Amino acid sequence: MSSKKEKQKRNKIIFTSRLIALFNLIFSVLLIITYFTPKIHPFSNLNFLSILGIAYPIIFIINLIFAIFWLFIKPKYIIISLIPFIFGINSFNLHFKIIPQSTPSQQTLSKDIEIMTYNVQLQGLFQEEQLRKEKENGIINFLRSKHPNILCMQEFRASSGAPYKFLKIIKDTISSKNYYFQRYFKDSKNSYGLAIYSDYSIINKQILKDDNNRVYSISVDLKVSSDTIRVFNTHFESNRLQNKELKLFKDIKNINKRKISDGIQIILSKLKKAYRNRVPQINRLIEAIKNSPYPVVLCGDFNEPPSSWAYHNISKYLKDSFIEKGFGTGITYNGYIPMLRIDYIFTSDNIKVDMVESHKIPYSDHYPQSAWISLEKN
Repeated sequence: MSSKKEKQKRNKIIFTSRLIALFNLIFSVLLIITYFTPKIHPFSNLNFLSILGIAYPIIFIINLIFAIFWLFIKPKYIIISLIPFIFGINSFNLHFKIIPQSTPSQQTLSKDIEIMTYNVQLQGLFQEEQLRKEKENGIINFLRSKHPNILCMQEFRASSGAPYKFLKIIKDTISSKNYYFQRYFKDSKNSYGLAIYSDYSIINKQILKDDNNRVYSISVDLKVSSDTIRVFNTHFESNRLQNKELKLFKDIKNINKRKISDGIQIILSKLKKAYRNRVPQINRLIEAIKNSPYPVVLCGDFNEPPSSWAYHNISKYLKDSFIEKGFGTGITYNGYIPMLRIDYIFTSDNIKVDMVESHKIPYSDHYPQSAWISLEKN
């Protein structure tokens, strides 16, 4: 009898191990698929796989947990996760920077240009009055403490009561000499759009529009000592996911299967549409970058992770400041989807990045990002 029980116990352990290995294999395959998502064009028949690019950090961590589990339980099974890890080192480096970068001296930083990008989510416009005022004051106090030389803001609300009140408030807050603001829609009564503040003289301005006549990128040419740089402030098409859709996964235990299925279909449909809508925006921006007579700094909210077609194509022409000098995960999204890096500061090759910083402050659904840069002399 004892022998029979022991056999049943062994069989149960073997079955459980194999079941866990099967789940491990599934997540390993998903991880491998994310390595190819940057090459999948949004209009291809395989574009549904691109959505996995958003989940890369989570899929990676799940595989890492499996690997640690097998290390102590059954080491030979660790190979299920190890093989994808080995072949995915490039993808890993786009999302995680595990080697601390040397901190430049204060003397170096004092000579650098500090540039910041920040999606301010309309300064909490649609929140209750008390929360809205907290966000407005929080953003103003944060910017006052940082004083970037160049500030690029997306989803910026220029007016509050008095016309263009916020434009002047931010200008005075960071003691900026110049600014350029453009509404998303020129004929709109709403004063929502893109803004660039600069300590340097603006000698030229440009805009890029999408197929719906929406201004999704503005640029300024700035005179920096004897040099000129072109700064783009860009906000690609939003995924338009509502909080009720994003909360679906937060409250998944309390939602029935039908609601989960319907919610997933809505999310996938919106993501697919947004991916496609961003294609002409990205192509026009790349052409503008290629045609720039000056070194380029590209800031903005891309709504795309590093494992995406958009990031892959832009990075052919510019370098990502986080890859140059970042540390950790570089998370920029402060919403329901975890571990997302969708806000960037890119630069031309002849612009040196000395330091980057992500500011974990709670006043928007995005975290502001800063980079300290200098122009390399030929």
